[in-house]
Amino acid sequence: VCLSCNKPPSSTPPESASKPRKHGEIAAKKRPREREPTAPSVATQGPVGAGPRTILASPSNAVDLVSGVAAGGLQAVIADEIALASRADRRCIVYVGAPWCEPCKRFKAALVAGELDAQLKGFRFIELDADLDKQRLADAGYSMTLVPFFAAPTPLGGNSGRTTAGVPNKDSPMAPLAKRVAALAVTKVP
Repeated sequence: VCLSCNKPPSSTPPESASKPRKHGEIAAKKRPREREPTAPSVATQGPVGAGPRTILASPSNAVDLVSGVAAGGLQAVIADEIALASRADRRCIVYVGAPWCEPCKRFKAALVAGELDAQLKGFRFIELDADLDKQRLADAGYSMTLVPFFAAPTPLGGNSGRTTAGVPNKDSPMAPLAKRVAALAVTKVP
C-alpha cells in the first residue's frame, strides 16, 4: 500500500522482496539502470568525471535538470556540478527519484515542460536514482525514506540538512512541492 495514497503499488516489486514495495518506499536491492528517453530538445554536454551527463532544460531555459552524473564519490561529483551551475548562474538542488515513483515522473515532466519555471527559475537539479545510487547517497550524507527527495547541497557536495521529501498523495499538484523545494536554496553558492 502506498504511504501517500493508500493504494497498491503499480510497479512490480524486486524479485528478492518478500513483500511488495510501497509507493514512495525505496527498494533495498539495486535494479538495472532505467533511463527515460530524452526529448528532442535536450541539450547534451560532455562528460563530468567518468560519466556522460545530459541536461534537460525547460522551454524558456529557466530551470534545468542534470541526469547521468559521473560514477564515483558523490560529494565530489555534486561539488563539480555546483561549480558548473554557478558559472551558469544556477542554484543546485539534489533531486532523488525512482523510475517506479509516479510523483517523481510527474515532477520531472512538469519541470522539463516549463510548468514550474515561475517557482524554480534559476535552479539546476542534479538527478539521482534512489535505487541505483542508494549507497553513494548514503556515503555522501543524503539519507531518505521517501521519494521524491530534494536537498540543498553544501559547496563541497555534502548534504546541508535542508531537505524535503514526498507528496501528500500520488496525484498532488506539483506547484506546492516546487514551493517547498525553492525554499531549500535560500541563497546561491558563491
